[in-house]
Amino acid sequence: MWSGQQRLVDTLEGGGWVCAPKARRLGVTYITLSYMLWQCCYRVFQDCALVSQKEDTARGLLEKYRILEDSLPGWMQVRHTKENEGEIKYGGTNSRVKIYIGNQGAGRSEGLTGLFIDEASYVADLDAILRGAEPGVESSRGWIVVASSVGKEEERPVSLEAFRRLYYASKLRETKYTPLFLDPFERPDRNKAWWEEEKRTHRHVSGYMEKEYPRTDEEAFSKSGGSVFVGLDRKTHFVDREKADEILGREGVQLYRGIDFGDTEKSCFVCGWIGHDSTGPPRLLFADGTDEVLCSERGAKGWSNGYEELFAYKRDPVTGRLEKKNDNVADMLRYVVTMYRMRGTVLVYRLLFVRQDDHFQMSPVDLFRMVLEKSGFACRDEERNVWCRTPKAEDYAATVCDRSATGWIKLLRDQRAPAGMTVDAVPYEKPEEFTRDEREQGIVWLKALLMGDAPWEIVQEQDPSREVRERYERGEPARDIGEQTKYNIWRAQEIGKRNRESGGWIGFKRVPLLRRRVV
Repeated sequence: MWSGQQRLVDTLEGGGWVCAPKARRLGVTYITLSYMLWQCCYRVFQDCALVSQKEDTARGLLEKYRILEDSLPGWMQVRHTKENEGEIKYGGTNSRVKIYIGNQGAGRSEGLTGLFIDEASYVADLDAILRGAEPGVESSRGWIVVASSVGKEEERPVSLEAFRRLYYASKLRETKYTPLFLDPFERPDRNKAWWEEEKRTHRHVSGYMEKEYPRTDEEAFSKSGGSVFVGLDRKTHFVDREKADEILGREGVQLYRGIDFGDTEKSCFVCGWIGHDSTGPPRLLFADGTDEVLCSERGAKGWSNGYEELFAYKRDPVTGRLEKKNDNVADMLRYVVTMYRMRGTVLVYRLLFVRQDDHFQMSPVDLFRMVLEKSGFACRDEERNVWCRTPKAEDYAATVCDRSATGWIKLLRDQRAPAGMTVDAVPYEKPEEFTRDEREQGIVWLKALLMGDAPWEIVQEQDPSREVRERYERGEPARDIGEQTKYNIWRAQEIGKRNRESGGWIGFKRVPLLRRRVV
């Protein structure tokens, strides 16, 4: 067996539950059916169920099961007491295999010992099926496999969101399921050359490789659904006021503010108040019910709160690049989290979202006054614009702003405030370690926090130039013209740095221009 198949079988042997997004043609269906066949033939009183999206696909699963059974030697086969298009019963072991069509009653009250849901993202009412079947499987200490290639939204995978939630909740260890992503290279006959050839063959099909053969779980879900924060879930990442106060009350928690000014086209203003517990586990959380949205009646359509923009932030379905809309809240978070390299528990405990249009406008001064008021300060002198502290005043380690809006930053700095309050806004500076697109690497950092992973390690792993840089530092020669270009850039940067430090010319020699004498 291949390594991914072996991990699947090992989990099933322990009575485990598996949620497995996967690439195509990895043999997961046949391995699961083989395990089910072995269980029904050699264990007594087994009750297994096959669930698929349609009646014909469910019968196709049972037909594959029969093919596996017919391939066994005669002495290994067990007599059937009942057999039809939807069910097989065994006489010697009193076991049964039955098919179900995807609906809410599939497997309910059956006391199943094994449940296989094939192409789960296309099965209707996936949540309801699992809620009905899980108690019986748990009482019998049975196993569950929920597997699917993710598919694309335009292909109508009706339970894609339910499958996505189940997988990411499993990664956070909030369910009994074991997350098992199987990439296309689980098969030993696939390599980079195969990948490039497959991509070239299907180049006319947009997003074909990401849909059929995703290399990471993030690529699978983000390329299929379009959503950037595919693991963001209200039940998992939104906490109540009591929990938020507990996090903010921890010793050593630092407070920050992040501001994104939007642009003239979108005319959005976002300010987020963020707490960071550097000693806590890596998480990104939001205090529920603590946001405020200001907009016109027309602008409010489709927006129930300020965090809706995070769910609406998507990638371009053709290019896969981050879209330049619905990105204000994400940019605000990215500025603060990456500039100060936050790796612990990050909590957005207050959010101000102002969506301006032709029917609703606020001046920059009014916006900044609102930010100061929500930060616990009151205006003492309206004429001179002098502010004073109130009992609810907060002190911030920094206020990070979009570096492109220098005029707005100056206006914010002009708001006078008492000593002890950091009011000087600082423009965002990307970490010097970010060697690629700062937006992409910032989003990777945020998604790592969402999943409870160490963000900097994830960013480093996804940096394709990291290995090239290590070879350059070891003095190894470049492998191709692309690497040689990187080598030249890094060498020029080093020479320039030495020049700046020494104040002179190093590595270059001025040569006088030779002129041809004209006779």
